[in-house]
Amino acid sequence: MEIVNYDDALENQALVRGRQMVENGLFNRMGFTFGQRINKAKIGCIGELTFSILLTEKGIPFRTDTGDFTNRNSDDFDFNINNKLIDVKVAKTLLMPNDRWTYGYPVQQIGLRKDYVVVGAVNDEERCVRFYGWIPFSQISRYPTQQSNSFAGFNYSTLNYEFPWGDLNKSFDTLWALCLE
Repeated sequence: MEIVNYDDALENQALVRGRQMVENGLFNRMGFTFGQRINKAKIGCIGELTFSILLTEKGIPFRTDTGDFTNRNSDDFDFNINNKLIDVKVAKTLLMPNDRWTYGYPVQQIGLRKDYVVVGAVNDEERCVRFYGWIPFSQISRYPTQQSNSFAGFNYSTLNYEFPWGDLNKSFDTLWALCLE
């Protein structure tokens, strides 16, 4: 697991970025209200901003998709490392992630080109993101689809491929090596 702390400045940057994304047409695949969409986008931006800190600390060169949402409703990738595309997915929780948790990856996103998905948890009390592990994007569609999270019991807003956090590869050194080869 990789842990990255964040401060008020990063959270404010994530809020501004998330608001801009929603105001400029970020796809509302979950039917959320405007405020819920901004909050969800902010959480995702916290994950992306802290992941960029992690990459910088590791000395790994990367690019991000800097396009806006005025002429499209989603980004093409979160991170591009040596032409390997990474999608960062985080959820907000105060709990410590563990292998028994399950993660739902939206079926609607399967047609997109990604190479790896990094999964983590934002803890806003401890002001950190715990990047728990990663999975090859090509592996996700092999999991069953679910309407509700089989571990926590909450309903998903859309149909999801669901996999256990225990199936995530925990070696980020392996991910860095795959991306840099």
